[in-house]
Amino acid sequence: MSLNHKNKISIKGACLHNLKNISLDIPKNKIVVITGVSGSGKSTLAYNTIYAEAQRLYMQSLSSYARQFLKSHSKPKVESIKGLAPAIAIEQKTNTNNSKSTIGTTTEIYYYLTLLYAHIGKTFSPISGREVKDITFNDFQKYIYRFQKNTRFLMCVDINNNLINNYHEQGFSRVLSKGKVSEITDIKKRSNDLKLIIDRLVFEASEDFNFILLQAYNKAIEIGSGKFMICDEHGKLIHEFDQNFTIDGLVFTKLHKELFNFNNPYGACSNCNGHGDLIDLNP
Repeated sequence: MSLNHKNKISIKGACLHNLKNISLDIPKNKIVVITGVSGSGKSTLAYNTIYAEAQRLYMQSLSSYARQFLKSHSKPKVESIKGLAPAIAIEQKTNTNNSKSTIGTTTEIYYYLTLLYAHIGKTFSPISGREVKDITFNDFQKYIYRFQKNTRFLMCVDINNNLINNYHEQGFSRVLSKGKVSEITDIKKRSNDLKLIIDRLVFEASEDFNFILLQAYNKAIEIGSGKFMICDEHGKLIHEFDQNFTIDGLVFTKLHKELFNFNNPYGACSNCNGHGDLIDLNP
């Protein structure tokens, strides 16, 4: 069964150095060993032909501005090579005294893996096992779009009673006090359960509604320090939203690439400092 160029590298007429018009197919996504007697052209095939052509093609894909800073690469003596991808070559020698260096760090593949893990990784609470999510406007909007058309709801945030006059001066006129909608001017006594009504909205799928919803969301995040809630038109709680990456009473660190980097204090083991071994007595 012949392989197509998606899962093989096809080399035709390789003539560099000791290679005498060699043609062969090398499967991708497999560990392939090139073996032979000394001087048979193993390194010439791997490094000076396959790797050199892959690197040359990659350089050609860059802009002319970027290429001016790079060393030019000539085409190796080969009739054609098909199915190549950008390649990395690792020399057979130790070029660093850093005990933390690995193939991943030397080739910088590890750097891209940290970016990948930070992007697709998920955080779970060790208490309940629930996933900790970072609430965005899109998440909030999707939740609201589950409502039926013309559903009325309130966007609210918890506030300090001592600051109520400040919010009144900013143009807010209503609060939820003990689950009931009240005018700010009617609040005379201190209350531990006081919520500022950011906006009263009626759901409809339209651009105007989306704009108003976004404005209310941003204001709620600002005043509520990342926490807000939605209630029905009578003040009954429907759902709470928290942008502070908390769950089960714990505050978690949002994923970023340094958490997966053993050369950084954020990602390094606190016992071995990322070295993988300990200086200690061996009983």
